[in-house]
Amino acid sequence: MMQSHKTDRDISSLSLFYFNSKTDLLLVQSQSYF
Repeated sequence: MMQSHKTDRDISSLSLFYFNSKTDLLLVQSQSYF
């Protein structure tokens, strides 16, 4: 039970990190365009 909860947390934090890096990339790209 604890283990599965911890894995869910890790996955959500990992996807959040991935989302953040994607947004950073998009911001950088739009800045280079404008």
